[in-house]
Amino acid sequence: MGFGLKVPHLNKKARDNYYGEWEIGSYNSAWRVIRNGQILCASNDPVDSIEELDLAFNRVEFGCLVSLKLLTDMDVRLTFDQEIIVDFLSSTSDEDESFHVFCPQAYLAFVVGKGWIIESESPQSR
Repeated sequence: MGFGLKVPHLNKKARDNYYGEWEIGSYNSAWRVIRNGQILCASNDPVDSIEELDLAFNRVEFGCLVSLKLLTDMDVRLTFDQEIIVDFLSSTSDEDESFHVFCPQAYLAFVVGKGWIIESESPQSR
């Protein structure tokens, strides 16, 4: 999930030529987008292509982030002001991050069993 200004990059493996100024996501957690108790789209939706899942995700009007909290000891929940909830559900037993935020001058991550990690420099800016 990219928010803010579009920041160009040279990563040829990425689908876009830019990152959002703020990038929120996970490399290995399951996720779901919810409004009023209904799942709008999720990481395990049956789709024919990643582009089809991107279309469903991009139709969601998220609004502004109003809270970030632990849903359980392993899962992270984001709540947006447009009644949208995004859950990141840990789905691996390794010690990799299950959730991350790349900010202009910081990096925030959650690692199951370790907790929150905050660094003053975002890996994206390196």
